[in-house]
Amino acid sequence: MVSNTLQEHSASTETSWGLPWEDVFAALRPSPDEINLYKSIISQVEDVLKDAHLPHNLFPGGSFGKKTLTTGENKLQLFSIYDDFQPDNYFEVHLKPMMAALKSANVFSDLKENGLAAVFNKDGIEVRILAAGVLYGGPKDLLLPLKENEKQSGEVLPDILRGQQIAREVHVETTCGVLRSQVIANQCPLYHDMVRSAKKWRSTCDFISSADMPGDYLIELLMLEAFTGAPCMPRGPGLYSTTMRRFLSLAAAQCGSGSDVMADDSMPKSMLWWDRYYNRGTIDLCMAKGLLDVGRSDLCSIIVVDPAVPFVNVARSVPDWSEMRKCARDSLSSFQNTDLLDSLDHRLRALSEGMLDTVNGMRNQIEALQLLVNSPRRWSGAIQFNEVHMNSDAWTKVMEVELQTVKWRINARKARTEGTGYTSCVDISLQRIGKKLERTIDVDVLFRGGTSNLVFDADVDHVLICRRSEIVRNRDYSIQVTIVG
Repeated sequence: MVSNTLQEHSASTETSWGLPWEDVFAALRPSPDEINLYKSIISQVEDVLKDAHLPHNLFPGGSFGKKTLTTGENKLQLFSIYDDFQPDNYFEVHLKPMMAALKSANVFSDLKENGLAAVFNKDGIEVRILAAGVLYGGPKDLLLPLKENEKQSGEVLPDILRGQQIAREVHVETTCGVLRSQVIANQCPLYHDMVRSAKKWRSTCDFISSADMPGDYLIELLMLEAFTGAPCMPRGPGLYSTTMRRFLSLAAAQCGSGSDVMADDSMPKSMLWWDRYYNRGTIDLCMAKGLLDVGRSDLCSIIVVDPAVPFVNVARSVPDWSEMRKCARDSLSSFQNTDLLDSLDHRLRALSEGMLDTVNGMRNQIEALQLLVNSPRRWSGAIQFNEVHMNSDAWTKVMEVELQTVKWRINARKARTEGTGYTSCVDISLQRIGKKLERTIDVDVLFRGGTSNLVFDADVDHVLICRRSEIVRNRDYSIQVTIVG
């Protein structure tokens, strides 16, 4: 058994946000109503494209398609998949017909072109639709970077190379966007919850420039490295905290934390790649150097290779890593302090398991002693006898007082009657009522100038104060009852 106080303390220190991990996960997941709204919009777009006889094999991308959507994001990205995708003629063949179909439906507001996408708002959701193709051979075959020896230094690219470059950029933005979504969506649900937690971390950090905040894809890839490299342990707060610390360490120190670390001083401190998505031979030192922006030294400490586009360094999406590094280090200290409290709390609970009964017993004794300390030990007052006390051989209550948490009753009964008038002789006693005594109690009673020394224990509840005391009805008699010792 563990005390409620310890359980509440443990629950409150599982995260630096003041909530248990499971509560954080539940608060960040989109509600069923939000999911249904996204599905409804996708269904409406499918109907519009179908009526216009356009390909309507829609693939959801962005956070919704990756299954990392957090509640309240209100953004949806869709890809319309074409078997005969033409990246070099994207606008004429794909975007314009799609725009025309969406306009004719007259159900989407603020419809416009934005880059390669058709953008509109629907029921408070910002929707972006792009056309995309299918890369059967994978990005390593179709999206190789332009060879340096085909470029002329200081000269404009030849038309054929410029056309290849434009087609490559369209592929990266559209078709490879589908592959990126698939990489993240195919991970387990716990990973998706951890990504949402990382997004929460980003939203609670005080970035001076919004441009320096890590984007969703960079967060997802850093968390993928942290999650897959976390030690094998049961699902629970320990695993969640360890994974989050690994994520923050990647962002704070820009260190591989288990990935291949480059030994060459001219190379970055760490390079994250996932060779199960493409041929590892595609990533060599020459390509690694090409992934760096050598003009800005602060960026030359990490490479996060895009699983869908092996020549893209996702880390370059952050203009200034120093700010993200600082925020991550500050948060890492907070999470480490929280974990320390969790560890101490766990040890305290482990130690308390064998001692809890003893501690509770001592607590009960202390409470009992405290009650005795706070309870009165002496009572003084006046008692008055009337006819009923003088006309019955049975004990009759005169009055009750409470001393040392025990009720005491002063009783009287007729002893004998002498003559007539108001004088009578009665027996007077002190009686313990209700509560069983746990210790012997000595009581002194001062009545009519005489003191009675009485002893009560667990087996005694009724002791005579005086016998055959002459009293007068309706007259006050002073009495004092004192607990001794």
